[in-house]
Amino acid sequence: MSRFFLFAIFFFISLQVYPIDINPSVSTHAYAMGNTITVVPGLANPAYFGFSRYAYASIQYVNRYGVKELSTFSAQLNLPNNYLDTAVLLSRFGCSEYNETVLGANFYKQVSAHLSIGIQTNLYYLKQTEQTAKLVVVGNVGLLARPFDSLELSLLLVNPLRSVVHYGATKVRLPALLLVGMAYYWQDKAQITFELEKDVLFPLVVKTGLEYQPISTFSIRLGMFGKPFTPTFGFGVWCKNFLLDFGCSKHPVLGFRSSCGLTYRF
Repeated sequence: MSRFFLFAIFFFISLQVYPIDINPSVSTHAYAMGNTITVVPGLANPAYFGFSRYAYASIQYVNRYGVKELSTFSAQLNLPNNYLDTAVLLSRFGCSEYNETVLGANFYKQVSAHLSIGIQTNLYYLKQTEQTAKLVVVGNVGLLARPFDSLELSLLLVNPLRSVVHYGATKVRLPALLLVGMAYYWQDKAQITFELEKDVLFPLVVKTGLEYQPISTFSIRLGMFGKPFTPTFGFGVWCKNFLLDFGCSKHPVLGFRSSCGLTYRF
């Protein structure tokens, strides 16, 4: 694949789907539910596991629109403890012409019966060519409140300090996002999620999702986000301590994006 063709794809995707995928923590579970990342299990919201304190290891893979050069691979490890709960993640996106490698760490804690807080530090290695490789640090801050057992409210600030990347005399400011979410649990069978995402430079994105669990080992997931309007769907299958997730979406112009994940709970 020529460099010109790759550049054209990256540019077009940045116009059409940005900023949906800027968080390096991949969550197939969340993506099947409209990409409501702050209120669904995963490391996107560093405060999420303050209430659900279980250790797990996970690998996640995303393929965008059938182009292997636009794939992301992510590995995650969550390690709650008696002091400061910690999680780490490693992800890589791109191809030889352009790629992003991210090493991240979450530190989180349940500070009260109804509130969990978390901080995520991501070390980005951005590479276009050997001459333009860059290293930049990005910090995220998350909150998760549980006023009732059936209701969760979330807040996530992505890159609130607005880190920049310097390419010679050119300064590129990385995206800064504000996400506000809600999850409502109906008994042990269903979950409804809703999330608003706002980039400082882009219009508001509305996201919503639904998960229904007819039996304890299987769940069905649906959702949507925009702009443009993009439906999502997927499922999860439990087998003892293993969870297999699958998610997919249909962009009106670019086509399908698929994601799968395998999680093991210790």
